[in-house]
Amino acid sequence: MKTVFDSNKPFRAKVFAILIVAALAAAVVGCGPEAVTFPDPNLEAALREAMGKPEGEIYPEDLEGITGRLQIIASITDLTGLEYCVNLTDLYLGSDETISDISPLAGLTDLTSLSLMHNQISDISPLAGLTNLRVLLVAGNQISDISPLANLTNLRVLVAFRNQINDISSLEGLTSLETLHLERNQISDISPLEGLTNLTRLHLCENQISDISPLGGLTSLTWLCLENNQISDISPLLDNPGLGAGDYVILMHNPLSAHSIREYIPALRARGVTADY
Repeated sequence: MKTVFDSNKPFRAKVFAILIVAALAAAVVGCGPEAVTFPDPNLEAALREAMGKPEGEIYPEDLEGITGRLQIIASITDLTGLEYCVNLTDLYLGSDETISDISPLAGLTDLTSLSLMHNQISDISPLAGLTNLRVLLVAGNQISDISPLANLTNLRVLVAFRNQINDISSLEGLTSLETLHLERNQISDISPLEGLTNLTRLHLCENQISDISPLGGLTSLTWLCLENNQISDISPLLDNPGLGAGDYVILMHNPLSAHSIREYIPALRARGVTADY
């Protein structure tokens, strides 16, 4: 059989090799980071300012470069994009009652301070893994379930007034708490607070509390607000040896018993406590 020599074969092989290399290069480029899109223009503007990048595409590595404290005053409705700001330690978001979904915050595990006050948040489960938090401000929202906070054992300050909280059992293990604001909720049982002996400031006004015996052992208290509850017997406060000179107890607008008014309040005042009723 006669062999026919194809003079174009080497050329076609080279072209084929070039096409393969080009395809691989395109694939590598295609696997690179995608630009981050922001549904909320106010959030994008704030992050551009923080990065010093007024124009151009924003990539995850750009947002990773934002470190330390970030405060956004502008009204924001969508937090999408913040999930890439993984090196933030302090985050303060606007209080314009516009934020409801905080799921983009779930991975910001370096946060030590977080403010989400006066918004429309009801689900705080994205905060469950933020175990480095020391300060959490979530007042003025629509929160009823605070069980996601149970493992935030580094918390020193929790401000959660004006919500819809009635069960505070999730707080019983947060023994590092020093300041706790729970006023204007629907709380009646405060027994979970019994072991929080580092508390210095405790605000429980405008709830449905009648039994304050769990407060007898909170010897570090210097400020205690119990205004507008259903308390008649304040004898547990006399059992608290830590209440003394310079400390404040606010008991106004409670149905205090005659014994509380005639005996217990004078006894507290004799110890140097400012007791207002």
